[in-house]
Amino acid sequence: PKECKYWKYPSVDKLSTASVVLVSFDEGWSTLVRTFHSVINISLKELLKDIILVDDYSNEEHITVRLPEYIKKWNGLVKYVRTKQWYTVCGI
Repeated sequence: PKECKYWKYPSVDKLSTASVVLVSFDEGWSTLVRTFHSVINISLKELLKDIILVDDYSNEEHITVRLPEYIKKWNGLVKYVRTKQWYTVCGI
């Protein structure tokens, strides 16, 4: 809304940090990487605590092997967690 540009926002040092959690299952490489690159690129460094990539037991090697290696270049900003089994909301 137009009125947003007139609001007084608190300074960055008064705001809490945030963790971004992205859950995926067999997601395409470029989609997954573009998503967390976008989070890094548009977030204020001071406010982004970390990005947690939750792999819901994917079968794809680019996620299970390549991704954990790829994210090392962010020195802990991007984290990878893999579930021990496949979970579904539907209980199937």
